[in-house]
Amino acid sequence: MKKQLLFLWVFMLATVYAQAQLTGTKNVPGDYPDIQSAIADLNSQGVGSGGVTIILGANQTLTAPLQIGSATLSVGGAASTASNPVVIDGANFAINATFTGTRAGSNTSGSNDAMIVLNGPDYVTIKNCVFNEQSGGTTATTAIENAIGCYNRLSATPFDGCQFIYIENNTFNMNEASTGGAVIQVSPSIFTSTTTLTHAGFATDPTQMNRYIFVTNNNFASGYTYGL
Repeated sequence: MKKQLLFLWVFMLATVYAQAQLTGTKNVPGDYPDIQSAIADLNSQGVGSGGVTIILGANQTLTAPLQIGSATLSVGGAASTASNPVVIDGANFAINATFTGTRAGSNTSGSNDAMIVLNGPDYVTIKNCVFNEQSGGTTATTAIENAIGCYNRLSATPFDGCQFIYIENNTFNMNEASTGGAVIQVSPSIFTSTTTLTHAGFATDPTQMNRYIFVTNNNFASGYTYGL
């Protein structure tokens, strides 16, 4: 009897864990009130079988950088993979940043402000979004340098870089006051860090670096620098 109860308890825990992982289609609003709530669950619970597609059904407001990435999302059974990808489909709704930047910006480090920050996840698609920076970013410091920034999650091996990131069919309306960074930035550094990570570890294990970033069919309506 005790063995049966133990087996049932383990089975129930496994079932709850599996259910907690995000799978299928998640509507915002609907399943979640806003994109911040959806990403909070994604970071803490990870991805389940077949992956997850988060679809926006209304414009979204960001009052701070939206950071995607965690140990759960990078390592283990709940990580995003080729079989279990993460898709954020804006459905042509806007993501509006209402905050101003606080960093001067950099093309070579993470000393940037950003709307969406990818901290090391793999197999993430961001598509059909309209990124709007608010009008207050009129100086090099208050401007938001990155609409989307790809950064390493860790500052030491295994570094955990972003890989197989797909940025498709988005429109970027960013201010042009920045003097560093880029609308879409891929940087060998930690977000908010002024230190560029050493390449020694990347040379021995390329999977630790940011690579395979695909940017296709986007409209860069405005911004300081568009490139990666």
